[in-house]
Amino acid sequence: MRHYNPALVVDILRKEYPEVNKRILQRIDNDIPMKLDDLELIPCIIRSFKVHRGVDHIEWINKLGSRDISEDRELLLSVVMLFFHPEKLIQLTTEKARYGVMSKMSGELNCGRDVLKKSLTAVIVAFRVYKSFHEEAYRLYELIKIENKFFEYGKAE
Repeated sequence: MRHYNPALVVDILRKEYPEVNKRILQRIDNDIPMKLDDLELIPCIIRSFKVHRGVDHIEWINKLGSRDISEDRELLLSVVMLFFHPEKLIQLTTEKARYGVMSKMSGELNCGRDVLKKSLTAVIVAFRVYKSFHEEAYRLYELIKIENKFFEYGKAE
């Protein structure tokens, strides 16, 4: 079977099957929350997360003899992904996580990008498999969104 440019396939589907296009757009609207694109909001999200979770980690990596912070790191990563790349988190796309998001988080958390990349794999599985993780991620997302007035008037402030 020949392979075609995905954009060409989408254009043809959109024109030939408008009802399918409408259903797909409705699903995207229902399944994917609004997204932020300003990476400078990540520190604000982290601060709010720390308050709502009651944590105050200096470094977000596990060290010998210290408390395991994997759950906090994974929850934070899931919340940030809900704000910046929700389609990745809910597995509607296989594209890599945005480099800028991972890089900004790495700098803010004193945590290597490799640690975050490995955590992201666990986050995607936990988000899909564990109802309590999924619910807590959305709960924190909503609290942070309201507290920081994200998406009011159709855009982030």
